Amino acid sequence: TVSKNSDNTIVYVPGANLSTSVSQVHSHFLTEKTILLLQMEIQPVENWKLAIRAKNHGAKVVLNAAPACNIPEDILKNIDILIMNSTLIINHSFTLKN
Repeated sequence: TVSKNSDNTIVYVPGANLSTSVSQVHSHFLTEKTILLLQMEIQPVENWKLAIRAKNHGAKVVLNAAPACNIPEDILKNIDILIMNSTLIINHSFTLKN
């Protein structure tokens, strides 16, 4: 939703997606035509495993880094597009190295 001041407001229910597992995504969905969108609403380790598996199958991987957390450098190498809102950019620093 959007507040009267045009600020984004978010309803967040911690733990709602914690049972989500990388095993729920079958490899036949991961091809060079796939664009995989990941969000930090599941266990980070599940995102990391799926990002690596998707890249190994030629998929493009997009990570919406919200809610914010630390992203290991080896995982960043598997992310094609990293989405961060202004609050995340201001409150968290990410070091991206080539």
